[in-house]
Amino acid sequence: MFDRMTGRARAIMVLARRNSMRHNHAYIGTEHILLGLFEEHEGVAAAVIHRLGFSLESLREAVENRLVKGETPPPAGQELHYAPCTKQSLGHALDEATSLTHHYIGSEHILLGLIKEEEGIGGQVLRKAGLTIEATKVDILDFLGERIDP
Repeated sequence: MFDRMTGRARAIMVLARRNSMRHNHAYIGTEHILLGLFEEHEGVAAAVIHRLGFSLESLREAVENRLVKGETPPPAGQELHYAPCTKQSLGHALDEATSLTHHYIGSEHILLGLIKEEEGIGGQVLRKAGLTIEATKVDILDFLGERIDP
């Protein structure tokens, strides 16, 4: 899946890892990916969030308020694992890219995957703020200049 990711999508995943480590977590959760998405603020996902009338900063604050910092950082060199909800979210991102007939996974697909995943903090924050899969997908297609089927 990672070989299909755009440079921005890969950057989001690198930032997610950094956010996990910053919070002393030994896993990468949807919350870390969402924070990475906010930091990579020039991608399609960030533009769409803004176009839909949401503030990246207020969403970032909502995520940070839900995070509990770990007591100690993971040992140096320890591989961080993906939380089950993260794996599901990335699977949803791949499914969304495929359903839109995109041959890549971009920040927009990661955003859709986060919204769809019900258990992770990332999707919970987005849905609580009012982002829906339907409105987000329509705005992504509009932003990309693609035809929107009724």
